[in-house]
Parts: sequence; structure tokens; C-alpha cells
Amino acid sequence: MKDWLPALLVLMVALTYLPIKNALSHWGQTVAADTLVLFDANQRLPDIVLPSSATAVERAVAKDAARILAEMSGQAPPAVRLQSWRNNSSGIHIGHTEAARANGLPDATGFDRIIHEVRSRQILLYGQDAQATELAVYAWLREQLGVRWYLPGPLGEVIPPQDAITLPLGRIEYSPSFLSRRTDFNGRHREQANLWARRNGMREFFSYNHNIHRFFTPALFEQEPEVFALINGSRRKPTARSPGENAHPDLSNPRTAEIFAQAALSYFRNNPNARSFSLGLNDSYDFGEFPESFPHFDPNRFFRGMLDYSDTVFAFSNAIAEIVTAEFPDRYLGALAYANAENVPSFPVHPKIIPYLTADRSQWYDPEFKREDKELIGLG
Repeated sequence: MKDWLPALLVLMVALTYLPIKNALSHWGQTVAADTLVLFDANQRLPDIVLPSSATAVERAVAKDAARILAEMSGQAPPAVRLQSWRNNSSGIHIGHTEAARANGLPDATGFDRIIHEVRSRQILLYGQDAQATELAVYAWLREQLGVRWYLPGPLGEVIPPQDAITLPLGRIEYSPSFLSRRTDFNGRHREQANLWARRNGMREFFSYNHNIHRFFTPALFEQEPEVFALINGSRRKPTARSPGENAHPDLSNPRTAEIFAQAALSYFRNNPNARSFSLGLNDSYDFGEFPESFPHFDPNRFFRGMLDYSDTVFAFSNAIAEIVTAEFPDRYLGALAYANAENVPSFPVHPKIIPYLTADRSQWYDPEFKREDKELIGLG
């Protein structure tokens, strides 16, 4: 026995390093030099590889991708694991794994530049940050695998069953046509609706909605009543009951712009990664009364059947932008081109202000409204 024991040990060690044949072969098969088999009847789904410091967003989208791939292929869900010390491990890499880092990451200050790269034994899906990586994964599922989300919730999800999928090798980079993309949802299904939006490539970068009421409060009225609306000869105190629907502050008073600008500066100082601050006014048609000397309001100017306050609103917004961009020249200020301020003002808007047009597109059934709206957004 002692004579053949060394040979047996050598054989056992050799067998340890031989590939073990499973019911499905190991991933990485190619049917042509420029393609990769994602799965077929003889090849199991690849593992999903996450960076060692994967965020909750990356973990969630990896779990969702594993579920979708399993349903599509009829196989067991692929394993989701953190990367090993090697950057050449095979599988679907989601996020900033070592392989992605070696490949080059998008500029962190960009707007959702995402990358899909298919290699002989790796698929890299990532963007500038965790949220962009989530968009990258869902874009890959849509564009390369044909998954669709037509409605929020399970009813709107379509995962086409496939016997096999073969992908061409190569790199694709995407940049959004619209930098900031959002659809508003309310109600008890908001979480499902927001997931649907992200699966379809939506992400908001610029804040723009009603915001001024957060700073022009009843407490401020007690200190500086002169910055609030003058109505019938008296300053109008805001109510805490419905702050977003109070009259607008006095937009003719330079102090009003200064207070709102200081709020924006404080926000950017406390949130160094924030890209924008909202200059959205109240949800109100009541602007109060202005001094006769105020140059940015014409009581004889109307737009769409309403008094036109566009000059008033955007002169106020421009004054804030001048103060804010002196300290933060790379930040943006979102604003509502809404109700009495839908028209184009008679002067240029500051380049760091992003006005959001709010006309209801369904009104395009009226040919005249459609013509006017297209001119307003530069499509006329």
C-alpha cells in the first residue's frame, strides 16, 4: 500500500483542479469570436458580482436583475455575490467593481452617463454613482433583453421568455437626452410608481417645485412683515394651515430676494453635493400690490387670459441667481414657469436658472394653444 499511496495523493490533488461538470456548464461560452452566450439550454446564468462596498441601491437592483433573468431563462436565480480580490472574475458586474474601475469610471459630476460593456467572460453595467448604476442595469434589461415596464406594479411588467440569449461583444455608452427626468406620483402606490419611473430611466437632478413657503413663515412675518404681500393696504400674514397656497411674498422688495438667496446659500453650504435649489413660488395667483415705480409689472399685459407676472417672477429670480452664483457658480436654480409666469419674460433669464414649463400638453387639442405652446418651448 505504501508503494501506491503517493501516486493516489497526486491523483487526488490533480482531480481537485479539474473543472467539475455540472448539469449546466460554467459561464463564458462563446459561439463566435465576437459574441457571448448569456445563457442557453446547456449553460447556466452567470453570477452577479457587486463591489465590496455595494450600496443598498446596488444590492436591490442586483436582486431584481437576478429575479428577472431567472424568470426569462427558466433557470434558478443567479447568485449575487461581492467581488473577490480579483478584478477578472467572470459574471455580470454591477457598479464600481474592480473590473469597472480598471475600465474607467464616468465623470462623477455628469448627468447619468451609463456604460454597458460585454466581454468574453464579463458584462459590466455601471454609471457615475449608485443611482446611475441602477439606471444602467434597467437600461440593459430593456435595450438588450427586451424587458418592458408599461405600468407600475407586476401587471405592467413584461419579461419575454427566452431559450437562449447571445450578446455581441462591445461597449455602449448612454447619455440622457433630458438631464433631469421626473413624473409626479401621489397616493398609496407611490413606491411602485417611483420604481416604475426608475426602471424607465427617470431621475430628477434639478429641484423646481413650490419652495418659498418654507422660508417665508408666520415667524418671519413677525420679524419682517414688509417682505410679505401687500393686499388692500395691509401686509398678508401666511397661514401655517396651507403654506403652499398663501399669497406670494412681496417680489418687488429687494429684501425678499436677499432672504431667499440666503436660504439657497445655506442649503448649498450644508449640502456640498447638491446640484440645485428650487426657487418655486407659492401655488397661488395672488401677488399683492406693487409700488407704481416698480418696473417689472405691467397691469395691461396678459397671457392666456391671466395677468402676466413673468417679468416680476424672473426679475426676482435673476436677482437671487446673481447672489447665489457669486459663491456657487456651478449650481443651478430650478423655477416654475407656471400660471401667471408661463410667458417668456422681456429680458434674458439667468443662465443658471432652469424654468420648468407647466402647461398641460393635453391642451394641444386646441390648434392655437398648440401653436403658442410650441413657440414658447422653441419648437415653433
